[in-house]
Amino acid sequence: MFAHVVTAQAEAEGFDNLTRFVREHLPEIPQQPGFRGFYLLRDPESDKLMTISLWETKEDLQASQARAAEQAVPAAVNGLSAEAYEVTISA
Repeated sequence: MFAHVVTAQAEAEGFDNLTRFVREHLPEIPQQPGFRGFYLLRDPESDKLMTISLWETKEDLQASQARAAEQAVPAAVNGLSAEAYEVTISA
């Protein structure tokens, strides 16, 4: 299994916009090949955000990254960083 991890900094408005954006697109995410899970995390003290999406294969993850690149990131979300990881232990 593979994880796509995105971190960012958001103002309160940015978090609201991102949450709305995710809710609009969330119904189509589980329909994508290899999808295994999705999380949107927020540190309320610093407004740092993190999304984690889980994919069955590296190819599924790469296809999801290509689809995500076509989407416009909501305003007031800064410093996006995206990384891919192989999940080595899951409980």
